[in-house]
Amino acid sequence: MSTLIGKALKIIWHDRKTGPFRIVAKSYARYRRFGYKDMRRKLEREYFALYPGENRAKDEERRYRQWRKRKERNVFRKAVPIDGPIFTVLTAVENASLPYLRSMVHSLRQQTYGRWELRIVLPKDPTEERREFLDRISRQDPRIRLERVDEGESVATHFRRALSETEGRYILQLGEQDRLAPHALLECAKILQRKPKVRLIYSDEDRIDEKGQRYAPFFKPDWNPDLFHSFPYLGSLCCLEKSLLEEVDAWAEGYDDSAGYRLLLRAVHRLRPSEIHHTAQILYHRRVEREESRIFPVALESRDAVDAVRKTLKKDNVKVIPGLLEGSVKVEHPLPDPPPKVSIIIPTRDRYDLLHRCIESILEKTHYSNYEILIVDNQSSDPKTLEYFAKLQKEYAQIRVLPYDRPFNYSAINNEAVRHASGEVVALVNNDVEIISHHWLTEMVRHAIRPEIGAVGAMLYYDNLTVQHAGVVLGLGEVAGHGHKYFPRESPGHFGRLKVVQNYSAVTGACLVVCKKLYEEVGGLEESHLTVAFNDVDFCLKLREKGYRNLWTPYAELFHHESKSRGVDNTPEKQKRFEEEVRYMQRRWGRLLEKDPCYSRHLSRFFEDFRIEVYWEQRKRLYKKLRTERASS
Repeated sequence: MSTLIGKALKIIWHDRKTGPFRIVAKSYARYRRFGYKDMRRKLEREYFALYPGENRAKDEERRYRQWRKRKERNVFRKAVPIDGPIFTVLTAVENASLPYLRSMVHSLRQQTYGRWELRIVLPKDPTEERREFLDRISRQDPRIRLERVDEGESVATHFRRALSETEGRYILQLGEQDRLAPHALLECAKILQRKPKVRLIYSDEDRIDEKGQRYAPFFKPDWNPDLFHSFPYLGSLCCLEKSLLEEVDAWAEGYDDSAGYRLLLRAVHRLRPSEIHHTAQILYHRRVEREESRIFPVALESRDAVDAVRKTLKKDNVKVIPGLLEGSVKVEHPLPDPPPKVSIIIPTRDRYDLLHRCIESILEKTHYSNYEILIVDNQSSDPKTLEYFAKLQKEYAQIRVLPYDRPFNYSAINNEAVRHASGEVVALVNNDVEIISHHWLTEMVRHAIRPEIGAVGAMLYYDNLTVQHAGVVLGLGEVAGHGHKYFPRESPGHFGRLKVVQNYSAVTGACLVVCKKLYEEVGGLEESHLTVAFNDVDFCLKLREKGYRNLWTPYAELFHHESKSRGVDNTPEKQKRFEEEVRYMQRRWGRLLEKDPCYSRHLSRFFEDFRIEVYWEQRKRLYKKLRTERASS
């Protein structure tokens, strides 16, 4: 309670010149309507918007402890008899200390699924204590086999030999200092019973420090191809079918830091998405010292990651370079010569100040040359704005002004403009954005013209260089919200996700690039039911329904002076319209809004900062209250 009061006082101090007791009135109203828990959540959300990142690490450790108490109560249950496959676990021992080595072996021996074998590859001259321990444990448990590296041999040689000799149908690698969760193999066996065609399983994971304390859980998305080509997010527990490893000639190039990434890259290129399964459980604990500052679950140098991706994509005529973070990769897909024409569509009504800043930033900073600008005039009357329209059309052949003399309907305005667009690619751009990066359009078009990609979104910042949009997450609030909102520009985000190209279920229409033929294929934006809000989310979901992947890139950066043109929904009429749009989205997409494959079910559905969700009961009660109120209104 004292912590909450302290946060409220800091908000009051921040608002001391504009209305210091605003937060008190809002919190009291929220308490009367929804109760203490939701009032607290709303206050914390506002506090985080003002002070992003403050005490975040400490708060996340507390939340993770609470999460584990709820979610991992039964993982140490007795062994479950299940008729599943044999799992072969491969481990190379190099320099692990004896306590860590003992911990690794113990984590396998306490598995609640017993059909496994462990093959340990020892160095040529192991220390006496490690050799004695491993010899003793292999005599005690016939499932454990030791293999020593002789002169002229390598770890890769032994792994390949184990692959040819083993009876195990599925293969895992386990780090010499790491641990498996007690139910790791059982969960894999259950998945393979339910889905026998699955050939690759990966799980969530966390880190374990030198004291054995678990921290930094990585709750991963489901299969996300563009994220995987940016860094090896599949992580450590990857259970692969033996025949798949044989197909890709596993460990033929040796065994080093990047061998696992190279192997997985070759493997996933042979698989259909339905053959890759993500289990949203913490099944692997990677040993990492607290002082180590690495972000990604697998530590790779950028040159190794680049080399791995480059070798995999060498036939695709792409350029692979280091990404924004150490160990990440940027894949630059080729543009045809000449590049496709882009029609940049900008709806506006008056607001010369915003429009002028937007247009001038496009003209001055955009390096992409083959584009036109379609300004859609929605009943402007300001003389300065009208004069600016005339000036632009006179001075720039690539700029046209299209009149739209009907009430504001964002969807209809853009659909009308697309019909007049002469470009192969269309870019929906708000009049309250401002370009930052010169190559923004080049980056977005590179992805938009890929045959498998639908809509492409950009990195948008508030005026203070905190994140406004970095991909849309389904289920945040009642329909969708922006992930990583209010994070500082320099922040890497949740395990680096603010700095790498990846797939999202949806992206914002404030800056959205898509091929015109795809726009028309799904019928454009929904004009009848989504005149203002959620039309971009609905559009992206229609693309996803057709089999296209939506994508977000951090390499296209813009300011978004959000809603300065249209305003906010603060009148009864606007609020009624917004509630109707929410109901339409819930009817149209239903359960799809409850489980976002690009997010995790263990992360918050109320906060936009990728924090761990721990308030399940309160969340369910709140949704029930909201549904009851809507039904009675």
